[in-house]
Amino acid sequence: MTPNEAKDLLEKTKFIAEIEKLIMDKMLDIVNTSQYDYEERESLYKSIKAMEEIKEHFQSLAVTDKIKRNRFYIA
Repeated sequence: MTPNEAKDLLEKTKFIAEIEKLIMDKMLDIVNTSQYDYEERESLYKSIKAMEEIKEHFQSLAVTDKIKRNRFYIA
């Protein structure tokens, strides 16, 4: 995926909003687990971290060109 495609995905769609909604749903699921359901909470936590990594990956792709344009070279 090119940086422009990633930028379009983030800006022209509701991708980030949907990922954030999914993360909030998983957090609510964690809150609603029983006291001793450690495995369920751990599984939900791993899901949240995976979604955050996906979101951050696309955000990173979107700014790659901007970083390349703004960096300067020391000779």
